[in-house]
Amino acid sequence: MDAKQLIDLAGKAAFDRGMHYYLDGAVVALTEHYGLLKAKVEGSYLYEVKVPLDSPADSECTCPAWEDSGFCKHCVAVILQFQAEQREEDEAAEPEPSPRATSKSKQSQRLRDEAQVLAFLHSKGKEELAQTLLSMLRNDPNEFQRWLLKSQAASGAVDSKALRKTITQALPYRSLYSYNEVARYFAHAEQLLQPVWDMIPLLPAEQALKLVEYGYERLHRALERVDDSGGYRFGLEESMESLWLPLFKRLPWSDDVKVDYLIKQLGSADDYPDIPAAFIEDEDTGLLALFYHQLDLHWQGLSTQQKQSSESWRIYQLLFERSEQQQDWPRCILLQQEHAESGSDWLNLCEFCIDKQFLAEARQCWQQASDLIPVPQNRKSRAHTYDVIQAEQRRLPLRELEVRLLTAEGALPEAADKLWGLFQERPAMAMYVQLQTLSQQVGLTEQECLQKVSDGLIQLAKQQQWDYQTTAIHTLLAEIYLHHGLHAQALQLAQAHKLAQGVQQQLATVVFPVQPEAGLMLYTKLILESAGRGADSSVYREVVALLEQLQQMIRAHPGKISLSRFTELVELLRSEYKRRSTFISMLKVFA
Repeated sequence: MDAKQLIDLAGKAAFDRGMHYYLDGAVVALTEHYGLLKAKVEGSYLYEVKVPLDSPADSECTCPAWEDSGFCKHCVAVILQFQAEQREEDEAAEPEPSPRATSKSKQSQRLRDEAQVLAFLHSKGKEELAQTLLSMLRNDPNEFQRWLLKSQAASGAVDSKALRKTITQALPYRSLYSYNEVARYFAHAEQLLQPVWDMIPLLPAEQALKLVEYGYERLHRALERVDDSGGYRFGLEESMESLWLPLFKRLPWSDDVKVDYLIKQLGSADDYPDIPAAFIEDEDTGLLALFYHQLDLHWQGLSTQQKQSSESWRIYQLLFERSEQQQDWPRCILLQQEHAESGSDWLNLCEFCIDKQFLAEARQCWQQASDLIPVPQNRKSRAHTYDVIQAEQRRLPLRELEVRLLTAEGALPEAADKLWGLFQERPAMAMYVQLQTLSQQVGLTEQECLQKVSDGLIQLAKQQQWDYQTTAIHTLLAEIYLHHGLHAQALQLAQAHKLAQGVQQQLATVVFPVQPEAGLMLYTKLILESAGRGADSSVYREVVALLEQLQQMIRAHPGKISLSRFTELVELLRSEYKRRSTFISMLKVFA
């Protein structure tokens, strides 16, 4: 894989960063086994990388950039390191000339050319080399700025204003939307800003902090105009994030001041680093404890409206996660009560309380949700009917959760009645299983529950206006019969009514071994219905799959159904659909 292919995979910015990592020796523990490269790359953290040589696009990395955009700079570094090691091995082995050797010989020639140029440069005086480099830098303003910053760092004369100016130049406010433009924008920014990040540790901590803050502010504002859905900014963000922890340690502030600073930053942009993780190490338990204590006091000082606002979401989330880790369930419930605003919020909290066995609190939460979710009114007109249906939909989770709450409270008869009411309105298999369990707890036998449900569904099917509704109810009843192993009842239902294809196929598979004629009838009905759905290749494939299944069934049970009956069915299809040339061609497998 050459450089162009790597750039196509990773993008120019990621390729440049990957090359930088490779040259810095960041790739360690590189192994190759059956065409799979495994290595670790030292970045902000130690990332693990896997690269399949036959399909590098399927590479994996544990870094955040890979999760968002796939092939990343760490993958680039691993491939470059592997290629370098391969070149060394090839040169040591002196392989025989081959078609591939031509390419390798060109690489070797390049290395020899570089060595010759390097030897020539060593022969020149420092002054001549310095003047040559300066002449080249005059033609490249960006490189000149980078070398200027390097020279300032070397002399110890680090100018924070100059660094701030570089950040401004690196992240201009432009409206960019195409991937190529955005990629070039961030590649240029990374190139300009790397010397800035290298110099920040040389500044006093508070000056350095202001510069990093300015970098985040500038990036955030730039992203208001730049569409970076491709994730080209991730390398820049990673570089800035790596500065926080050592910088925060250097600040000459008391712990109280540090904590106050972090709490204020929680209200800033979403792309700010994780607080407190990016600033406080896990081992610093004292500072972490102080942070959460002060954060809790800050939360308590907020008004109800402020606690429910989106600006306070990060504070709420941190406090809740901390309480959850400590299994402080009363605190978790209190935080959710303070943050809850909508009926959906209260329903989620009710479910949490039931899970943790806080039933009194669960009942209060359910009532709060009930008060906030509108009650359906009488249907007066077609337009009004739609509003009523929407209101019923919104209250459905409330009613389902009430059944669960009543069950947890031990009010089983009331729970069973409400669940039965729900089932009559919106019958479903999962609800039937729940109803069966609950009914047995209140004294009904399995047979009594089944009979009640069966009678109810048959009556409900008669009340439907549309065929699809009737089919759905009959299909559910057939599913219930199959669930209990009542194949005869399910077969009787299938013979009298139309069922959904999946259930009809399941029934045919079960019935065929014991009642071959009935099974053949079901398969025939299913195949003819499927073939009649339309002239589409997906329909043809579906019919062929059903025919293959039926053919296997007949062969698996010899002597029960003659294969001539199967041949007759295929011939019927050929005759009925003779103008569908694609379908007829696909039926040739049964010739």
